[in-house]
Amino acid sequence: MTATTFGLAPTTNRQQTSNIPNSGGNNMPAGGDIIIGRVTDIILDSSHPQFKQYGEWDSIGSIFFANIKGGNSAIAKPIFPNIKHYPLINEMVYVIPLPNPESQLINLPLKPESNAPYSLYYFPPINVWNSTHHNAVPLIEDNRNIVISDYTSSQAGLIRQVSDGSTSINLNSTQSFQPKTFQERINIQPLLPYAGDLLLEGRWGHSIRFGSTVTGSSVKNEWSAPNVGIEGDPIILMRNGAWNNEKPSWENTLENINQDSSSIYLTSTQQLPISASSTNDYASYYENSFPSTPTKPNLYSGSQVIINSGRLFFNSKEDHILLSSKKTINLNSKEGLFFDTIGNTVFQSDKIYLGAKADQPLLKGNITEALLNSIISYIQALNVALGAAANVGGPVASLQAFAGSPDTVTKLKELNTKGIKSTQNFTI
Repeated sequence: MTATTFGLAPTTNRQQTSNIPNSGGNNMPAGGDIIIGRVTDIILDSSHPQFKQYGEWDSIGSIFFANIKGGNSAIAKPIFPNIKHYPLINEMVYVIPLPNPESQLINLPLKPESNAPYSLYYFPPINVWNSTHHNAVPLIEDNRNIVISDYTSSQAGLIRQVSDGSTSINLNSTQSFQPKTFQERINIQPLLPYAGDLLLEGRWGHSIRFGSTVTGSSVKNEWSAPNVGIEGDPIILMRNGAWNNEKPSWENTLENINQDSSSIYLTSTQQLPISASSTNDYASYYENSFPSTPTKPNLYSGSQVIINSGRLFFNSKEDHILLSSKKTINLNSKEGLFFDTIGNTVFQSDKIYLGAKADQPLLKGNITEALLNSIISYIQALNVALGAAANVGGPVASLQAFAGSPDTVTKLKELNTKGIKSTQNFTI
């Protein structure tokens, strides 16, 4: 391959085109020739003025690009059908001609006039600045106000380090109808890799790391604690919203399970320094309820899934939410535990303890009611007997006075079990 004004080209005697080709036609480069183009526009929705011209919904993701030094424009589609990495304006992409649907119709009666067997397809943006946020390089003639201080030279070439919050690069479509939705940020840092890592990183501080335990690295991380597991134990780290470590955007960073906005970690042997919002020392665990307390989150090592965010919401649209555990299920909070339902609340267990170290058994409502009714009946009968009490000397005045007093009669009438049973809470 050799470099040309338009990018790379094979080192053969193939005839080179003088202009960047359109998406079809006789001026299509020889099969396999690679073009480097600067993105000038992209079709992202139906509001684009050329949406219908280039196939309506089939045109979504198509880019318009030009020579890296300006010049003619052409259109290209994403090369991958399932993984779409749409470039920004002024980012550069590799473009290659490949067969299109019309490639099977050449010289056929169905479409004898067809002479466009190829279309242009583009690869994801070229990693010019080694940045996950953007890799745009403006055309100097169109960006005379470019901030020179943002660019410095190194042995490997020019590097871009924006530190004052400003940018002179246009990253959005210049079409007046398109909103300027991509605003450059200077606090988006790429992840620091370790040997063997597979990293997937978005433009805004979200990422997936397929990594492993790396205790021997000179750069330490929070998932590789000493004497926990061995080198190469797998781990998957997903995050959305990188923490602000106040370092420049061109420095690499690592995930932080406590400070990233939202995280999901899938471990194999690792121990993670997660700060639990509440454990209350697992006070509900004691000898009668369970012989041992759970290992605290920051001390546990082994296979587990940790979800950490500002708020967690689990919703089942059609069926149940099922929680299953070989040991216990612990619900722990700082400010309360609430259950709301318009249906029944059922606890089925061998024993139910209400409160730490609970040792007083609950009374059964129906049996207790029957027992109290019997006692009340006996007391009322005893009061009648007291009213008629007498001895050889005649009536016992003190007993008759007690039985016949208005206060005794009133209190005996009030003795009943009406309302002592809950209509809401039941036990067995």
